[in-house]
Amino acid sequence: MKHYYQDQLVTIYHADCREVIPTLADGSIDFVFTDPPYGHNNNNGDLAHRWEEALGHVKSGKVEAGDARPIANDGPEANELVRWFYGEAFRLLGKGCCCCCCCCGGGGPDPQFARWSLWLDESIGFKHAVVWDKGGLGMGWHYRRNYEMVLVAAKQLGRRAIAIELEERWCDKAATRLSQESLPVWNTKEARHEQTSFA
Repeated sequence: MKHYYQDQLVTIYHADCREVIPTLADGSIDFVFTDPPYGHNNNNGDLAHRWEEALGHVKSGKVEAGDARPIANDGPEANELVRWFYGEAFRLLGKGCCCCCCCCGGGGPDPQFARWSLWLDESIGFKHAVVWDKGGLGMGWHYRRNYEMVLVAAKQLGRRAIAIELEERWCDKAATRLSQESLPVWNTKEARHEQTSFA
């Protein structure tokens, strides 16, 4: 399969992961970091849901399976996708390598964190969870968690990475940034002004 972008460290594919992953050789990947669709919608009735509704992305009322969603495969089918992926990640990862998987934290009626960590343990070996504190409040009108969990499954340590993205605009943004090599942190004139101001 043709890559969208490639350099010494990163390969980006613009495709569905279910098309790319089976083509990759066993033990050929050193590090996987994934943020799969979560398979639930916490937006029902809040600002984000009303915005989606106003734009015609969802029907009035509760979002049902099969409704248009802002993230592909973000309905109940996400659980099947994630479970399949964990098995594939185990096949792809070399000895001593690692898989990190973002998922929502907490419990509630659909305790995804618990379910996904069990599945990760079945396939690769669940190591631990890291809390990604995003700061600020969640999206929408309802009170929400302002964090996600990053599940870490270790086959120890590794460095190579591959990116697979369904939306071309995100592939383009990532490829543009990666091709720039290093980016200036601040404007040099402003930096010089700040240095003289504090002297």
